[in-house]
Amino acid sequence: MYLCLPDYDAYTCGWTGGCGENRSYTILLGDDNKLVSYMGLLEVPKVAPKKFGYGKDGIRQELLKQNKKHA
Repeated sequence: MYLCLPDYDAYTCGWTGGCGENRSYTILLGDDNKLVSYMGLLEVPKVAPKKFGYGKDGIRQELLKQNKKHA
């Protein structure tokens, strides 16, 4: 899966830019062994927070779906 991360080399060391709210996907630990994800900024998410579980039918499927959507 491609991740948008800054390069830290002689030219970009200390770079403070970002990938933008349309490409920010956050996964948080939630209650009851669940994960919570949202896209965008916490204050104004582009996609409302969604709960899902661990394993192949939870986080794996969610990441695969997001990867296809934004590839």
